[in-house]
Amino acid sequence: MEDRRFDRLAKSMAGTSRRSLLKGAFGALLGGALGLPGLSNAAAAGRPVSSICRKNGDCASGVCGPKDATGRQRCVCANSTDCPAPAGTCTIATCTTGVCGTAPGNTGSPCGEAADSCSPAPVCSGSATGCPPALSACANGEVCGSDGTCESLQCFCPSGQMLLANGTCATPCTSSEPDNCGNRCIETSDGNLWSAGGADASCSSSNLDCPVGTACSGAFCEQVCGWTGVCGSPVCSVCPSGQTLLANGSCATPCTSSEPDNCGNRCIETSDGNLWSAGGADASCNSSNLDCPVGTACSGAFCEQICGWTGECGVPA
Repeated sequence: MEDRRFDRLAKSMAGTSRRSLLKGAFGALLGGALGLPGLSNAAAAGRPVSSICRKNGDCASGVCGPKDATGRQRCVCANSTDCPAPAGTCTIATCTTGVCGTAPGNTGSPCGEAADSCSPAPVCSGSATGCPPALSACANGEVCGSDGTCESLQCFCPSGQMLLANGTCATPCTSSEPDNCGNRCIETSDGNLWSAGGADASCSSSNLDCPVGTACSGAFCEQVCGWTGVCGSPVCSVCPSGQTLLANGSCATPCTSSEPDNCGNRCIETSDGNLWSAGGADASCNSSNLDCPVGTACSGAFCEQICGWTGECGVPA
């Protein structure tokens, strides 16, 4: 039985050339390979942008571009969906005349973490590819409390003075006031302030560019730390008598570790020495008071309210 079947097969192939036989075998092999899972899908999907091609059908975008200087053709984009997804929430892919690029996008989409629990997370502006900086919703002279609301730091600056963005206490003035005792009324990003001059450093336009005790006027940081308006009085007594200025611009009352708790206030250890604290953890910190907002100091792993307790019961801490 097997001998007769072989004879019939030999007779049917007797007039077939070797080339025809090879083509038939190759076609059978290729057909089988394309039938394998994944291979047929890859062929149908086409090649990505920038891949070498010969015809439009080779490309996933359906567009095979013109020959380049080397004589090769490459797949180009037909629209932005043919282009690689860019990194960053605020960046979208673009396709312009067959070339992939990026542009600002996703306006209003959250793109980072909020500055504190009182503030919304930053969102894409639509005008820049980067995420805007996280800003606190709390105004100057306020700090974000543990309950998620902005709390006043009235205990920080003496009466008649205001807290600047960089943690400095300064005395407001009007541009019409004449110079007095060598002090001038200067214009800053936090309003008009009395200045004792003495350029400390250069700045752009914001008081945030200047160290504590100074403010930006023009291109220089001037001494503005709380002139009282009385001739002969110290211009730069940033903190009230008996208090010390911390690295983050806070005024606080020093204490010794041997002092007992008093009126609910505790003597805590910070990177600027031992200070009286009214408690109320505001935010987390590592080990430095620079990790904490103005009006607080780092004790352990949390920022505590330390804004200048006077040491007298009943006096706001």
